[in-house]
Amino acid sequence: MCVQIVDAENNRWGIGNNQTGSLGSGYMSPSWRTNWDGAANAIYSYDYTPIHGNQNKWIKLPGKWIRIKTNSSFVFYSYGQDMLGNWYSWGRNKGECLGQGETIKVADQANYPDWLDIPSPRKVDPLKQKWKVLPKINIDAPRMPIASAGINQYLISRIKSTILDGSGSHQQQPGKIPTIKISNQWTQISGPNKSKISSPGSLTTLVTGLESGNYVFRNTITNSLGLSDYQEVTIMIGRF
Repeated sequence: MCVQIVDAENNRWGIGNNQTGSLGSGYMSPSWRTNWDGAANAIYSYDYTPIHGNQNKWIKLPGKWIRIKTNSSFVFYSYGQDMLGNWYSWGRNKGECLGQGETIKVADQANYPDWLDIPSPRKVDPLKQKWKVLPKINIDAPRMPIASAGINQYLISRIKSTILDGSGSHQQQPGKIPTIKISNQWTQISGPNKSKISSPGSLTTLVTGLESGNYVFRNTITNSLGLSDYQEVTIMIGRF
């Protein structure tokens, strides 16, 4: 369904279908509950005649990567490693395949296999994960936004600034016309000094004033229904 590669400069590239977030770009069908233009008869289920999200040209995806591992020729979901070997996963999340600690009951997995899809990389440690089975799902309940903060960055000491990238954030819509809006806010959680975030309310923004050491930044996504989600990214500055 799609192809992803890592080039000689550790950039990740993708081409092909992106319906369930399999490219990790932050895109999914705007309402993956109804899959408007497809032929699927069941809600929250994969459609083998996908229209939304096709990438007919190679696109460069955020972050620096060592390798990408996909599940099969269908590439419903993927795992990738950053420059220090941390694992991330994204795409279709049926049957605990993304290793992110949340799952739904077996009957719900069969009926709504795309309920927990994730459209952009999230850091995971599947072997140490504590799992939580969610209550029986309510298909008509408003959906939470899905926050993204990008993958960890490892920079040499002379670097004083970098880009925070939350462009992979997503909000499912209830219908063809978008009715739920999202806003975001970047904040510094920790670090050796107080940095300057140029545009805290922008999904992608410059951060300056960095020193050697480890920083953690949080991107909080809030939708117009008052629901919120956040993800954090670590910026390590030293000898790499």
